[in-house]
Parts: sequence; structure tokens; C-alpha cells
Amino acid sequence: MPRRHAPAHSPAANAPPPVGAPLSVAATWVGTTALGPGWRSVVWVQGCPFSCPGCMSPDWIPATPARTATPAALCAELLADPAVDGLTFSGGEPMQQAGGLAEVARLARRARPGLSVVCFTGHRLERLRSHPPSPGVPRLLAEVDVLVDGP
Repeated sequence: MPRRHAPAHSPAANAPPPVGAPLSVAATWVGTTALGPGWRSVVWVQGCPFSCPGCMSPDWIPATPARTATPAALCAELLADPAVDGLTFSGGEPMQQAGGLAEVARLARRARPGLSVVCFTGHRLERLRSHPPSPGVPRLLAEVDVLVDGP
């Protein structure tokens, strides 16, 4: 009997990737004092469900394929500078790839205890807690020290 595949518009086809699956990365920057306290590395993920007026990153809204990186590879890239003492997640919309980013944060903290994590999101915290947009949201929220929420 032939196997059936879910159509592209089905919930199964739009499910977020499993933890450890590659993240869709729009850009990274290793070593900056912007976007949080201390000396940080920043990752901007590709894809955002919002179309905020005046978006500063409109090229990162489409959920088009970008550079892919596993959480372990992205963690190693972000921690390449031994002086980095914090990570910032932005986008696009980090909550769309929350499971993978939670794994990046977990691995980074294992490698560098005391590391801080800042995350920018277009979602409100209350909504993230009551109706998370992806299964990894609770894990990511548990790793984040500072959440900048809302449009």
C-alpha cells in the first residue's frame, strides 16, 4: 500500500523542527556591546509571522530557507570569542524556532557558566505562556534572562 504524505498546508507539514534540528539563521554577529549587557554574540533567525509596520529586518520575515546550523554548531560559532559573556536571540521571530534556540542556550551555559541570554520577540509574554506558538517556547523561556516582548 502506498504511503500518504501530508499536504503542504497540513499542521504536520508546518510543525516546528525537533530539538537538535537545524535552525534557519539569517545572520550572526560575534562580539558586540549592542543588544544586551556585556560582550555578546547575536543570532537573528529567519522567518517571522508578523508584519510589523517599520520592521527593521523585513528581509528576515519570509520563512524562506536561509543558512542552516545545528544548535551545537551555532553555539560553537557564537562562543568563538572567549570574552563573550552573553547571547542575544532576535529575528525574524525567535519563538518560531524556540526549541533549537533553547538548546543553543543550554549548550552555551554548559560551556560558559554565568552566560546571560536576552531574547527579542513580537509576542507578548502572557500569550507565550498561554498559547505558545511552538512546542519549544517553555524551554526557551526557562533559559532567557531578559525577554523583550511585544511589537
